[in-house]
Amino acid sequence: MFYSYSANQFAILLSVVIFCIVAYLLGSVSFAIIFTKKFMHTDIREHGSGNAGMTNVMRTAGKLPGILTFVCDFLKGTVAVLLAKFLYMPLANWLFSIGVRNMVLTGYVITDPDVVLNQDLVGFIVAIFCLLGHMYPIYFKFKGGKGVATLVGAGAAFSPFTALFAFIIFGLVLLMSEYVSLASIVAVASAVPLSYIFFDSEGTYLWFSDYQVWVAVICTAIMAGLVIARHHENIGRLIKGTERKISDKKRKKG
Repeated sequence: MFYSYSANQFAILLSVVIFCIVAYLLGSVSFAIIFTKKFMHTDIREHGSGNAGMTNVMRTAGKLPGILTFVCDFLKGTVAVLLAKFLYMPLANWLFSIGVRNMVLTGYVITDPDVVLNQDLVGFIVAIFCLLGHMYPIYFKFKGGKGVATLVGAGAAFSPFTALFAFIIFGLVLLMSEYVSLASIVAVASAVPLSYIFFDSEGTYLWFSDYQVWVAVICTAIMAGLVIARHHENIGRLIKGTERKISDKKRKKG
């Protein structure tokens, strides 16, 4: 039984590590850079705010590249989480089956909830790695975007209502303030309580028992903290009153 348990844990750990690597590599695909090179033959990081994100792309390259950037950044967060949630256990079982043949162990399928990490917990871990990939992309010298769309996309994989209400909050704050950065910060921060309000999960977490909702809140708070930290320059300009509004360009033209 000792050997079977060890093989279980190794297969589970290896499966989680593989999906974390996949999520980071997927997150590292910077669509802001790809689309600006496609439409303008230039690097978005050399223009405007220097950020590889939707707002800078839209201001620099136009609405279409900006919208495409947002949609793709959103989807990579969703895809990374869904891949982990639905394929984590099949991969762990496959890895275990290889170990069974190699170690000449008796057959065993990883289904015991006391042994297995809940798929939602794995999804949250993977979401963090996808977000880190977006912010620090290995393909683009570790200089990426701020992660708003990717975070919301990952959140949508857990709870569409969380993503929907975050969008609504973003739109309301943007409408009232005209600051994209402020709207982004407030929307991301709101995802933390929203993840509690709209929490929905099946199964149990290995170490958290009936407190799995707090796992969702804590992991969402970690990701929100990372995104807000990436907005430190925007926060400084908001405090000084020098942050650019979405209407500034129109006023200059007028």
